Amino acid sequence: MSNETTTFVGYGFWDEWEDSALLVNLNLTQIKKYVEDAKEIFEKYPDLLDLTYNAPDPIEIALSDENDYEMYKLVPYNGEFEYEEIWDHKPRYSTFRVSRHNYITYRTHPKHWDATMSFEIGNLLE
Repeated sequence: MSNETTTFVGYGFWDEWEDSALLVNLNLTQIKKYVEDAKEIFEKYPDLLDLTYNAPDPIEIALSDENDYEMYKLVPYNGEFEYEEIWDHKPRYSTFRVSRHNYITYRTHPKHWDATMSFEIGNLLE
């Protein structure tokens, strides 16, 4: 299995007011393996709706106003802009969630309160 990772950038809100831009390195080969494993488990256990796997934690970055990203979507980062790492929310406890219906998300949580930012990532595996 390949250990090669791809860097992605994403933007979204933790709640009604707090937002963040995130940078994360994902191993797409590993995620595809999780999806295949999940399919086998779903076949064995028909009442199971989704499975959760550990994921790498992102770093929070400051984006300038000229960076315009679609919310809750991870896109490949190819070095087109410089960024500054910030520690406002300290995202951690990140996971991949694979649903029975092949809906795959990357989820992370801020350190200081109960919130979640979620990105649909099934399109990255195509």
